Amino acid sequence: MSQVTDDDRAAYGAWYYWQEATGAQALVAAAVLAPSPHNNQPWTFRIDEGGIEIWPDESQRLGTLDPTDRELHISLGTAVENLVLTAAARGSATRVTVVDDPVHVRIDLEPAPGALAGPGDRPRLYEAIGERRTNRGPFTEVAVPAGLLADFSRQAGPTDGLDVRWLTDWSQRDAFGELLVEAAEAVAADAQQSADNYRWYRHGVGDIVRNPEGLTQDAQGLGAVKRAIAKALPPGSREEVDRFWVKQTKTVHTATASAYGLVLSTDPDSVEQRVAGGRLLQRMELAATLRGLAFHPMTQITQRIDRDRTLGREPAFGPRIAELVAPSQQQLLINFRVGYPVRSARRSPRRPVASFLR
Repeated sequence: MSQVTDDDRAAYGAWYYWQEATGAQALVAAAVLAPSPHNNQPWTFRIDEGGIEIWPDESQRLGTLDPTDRELHISLGTAVENLVLTAAARGSATRVTVVDDPVHVRIDLEPAPGALAGPGDRPRLYEAIGERRTNRGPFTEVAVPAGLLADFSRQAGPTDGLDVRWLTDWSQRDAFGELLVEAAEAVAADAQQSADNYRWYRHGVGDIVRNPEGLTQDAQGLGAVKRAIAKALPPGSREEVDRFWVKQTKTVHTATASAYGLVLSTDPDSVEQRVAGGRLLQRMELAATLRGLAFHPMTQITQRIDRDRTLGREPAFGPRIAELVAPSQQQLLINFRVGYPVRSARRSPRRPVASFLR
């Protein structure tokens, strides 16, 4: 292991030490390495004799970017999946219960040596928890094999009401990419969504150490030279950050996506399906990590769908997504791009494990 600096310990220690924790805190330490929108880490954990509960952290909400709590509930699911995999690796069987009111997830634990054993990737997914990164950088032109995408689809549970649709044909990719760019522009043009977006940008070591969460220059997928220049510059204004994001969406994210994955749901308002969707998303991302693939959730379309809905406006994106996934009657829960990365992604900061405990 390379030398760990004081700044790394303060903001990135969770990535170094997650496997060294013991007992129930080891499960929490793994859970908080899960991805969350804007790296907002919207979880709290309550440990008792029988298991662990995961609750939303009200202070970490995304505001108008997530007005129906879609992304919050999906984030509960990504954390659940890391926790369940880690419990199995440490000899415990789990029973997961999603509670609607008030929303939280209960994970009951029972001793079960060999709980991680099973077919397929499951024994290896745990090993990828500390290696998983959200990659916002460019992808190569190498296509992801169809058989590999099919393997990822099989991570879906048979009773979750979820399906995975892959967009690999160039015309489908271009059409969906145009929607992603349009949605990014719409978020940037919406003053409140733009402000809620800007809240999560971190600049400089001091800011990251004080607030070890959010989006950093390291997490933008920039090359070494551009990253160094970006760190040396003063923090950008909200308008500058919006322009950067929209430009990246146009020239990097959509321009280099090898394929898009769409997680479709029979009921995207269901907390249970949202949590299941987060668990599925995490299993696919861990499986992609094992195979050297880059994975990047892109949520601006669903942010605009939910924004239009809560404001009672004519939907701008929902009907167009429905046309894209037809003849399926399922609706978009969340989407992501996948491909072989030009460069490896870097870690995102994490708050100390103790700060997540209720």
